[in-house]
Amino acid sequence: MGICIVTDSCSDLPKWVIDKYKIVVAPLTVHFGDMSYRDGVDISSAEFYEILSNTKVMPTTSMVTPGYFKELFNGLINRYDSIIGLFFSSKLSGTYNSAVTAKGEFPDADITVIDTLNATLGQGLIVLKAARMAEEGASKDEIIGEVHRMMANIKYALVFSDLGYLHRGGRLSTAQTVVGNILNIKPILGIEDGEIKVIERVRGKKKAFKWIVDYIKSFNVDLSSKTIGINHSNSPEDADELEKIIKENFSVGEIIKSQAGAVIGTHAGPDAVGIYFERE
Repeated sequence: MGICIVTDSCSDLPKWVIDKYKIVVAPLTVHFGDMSYRDGVDISSAEFYEILSNTKVMPTTSMVTPGYFKELFNGLINRYDSIIGLFFSSKLSGTYNSAVTAKGEFPDADITVIDTLNATLGQGLIVLKAARMAEEGASKDEIIGEVHRMMANIKYALVFSDLGYLHRGGRLSTAQTVVGNILNIKPILGIEDGEIKVIERVRGKKKAFKWIVDYIKSFNVDLSSKTIGINHSNSPEDADELEKIIKENFSVGEIIKSQAGAVIGTHAGPDAVGIYFERE
């Protein structure tokens, strides 16, 4: 019956990947006032950014509930030998803890739940590798071992344009936000130990992309056999430009591109762009 890979909608994988590898995605929820939408189910990325651009109501998000996971696991345990769940960092969402709670309802089932300590397409790259290994017939232990190796090696560089979203999320002070907008300063964020950190500040997107190239080079990593991720929040031109710059500077095995979903977009705001790669 094989191994089922389960994740949540914060992994931001493109639909073709989810469909090809039969990845099961549990949706978080985004709220605009009294209206609630399941990420990727009731609302697409395009629809989310359209609403965002035409409303003064700031969206909020909520985790996947234990009840949802209980129903999900119940529908999978008789169809697969094993279930491996790879979830959004527990330091950013309660979704992982919901999955742990639901797993406890099935003591006889082979369910492994992992806090990836990652997010968006960094999490997505881990999920993709696990799904490919499952399709190729790897054992549960082999997949889990590779997951943990990747968790320790995924690096991020996320460039934000609308600093107001970082301010609302507590990542920037009011003064930093005001000065940053005036001077066109672009904070570059990464994830360390499951938490979002500002790792650099540069002036303008062009310099931000140059910094990203230097950042990748600092790891002396050979990307020729690696999959890297590039995603954006309603800024495909920036994603295309970043892809072009990466290809000009590195030999890359594969590039997976996606648009950030509604939940990630709620916290990133529009016109953000990010890159995700393994440092070794």
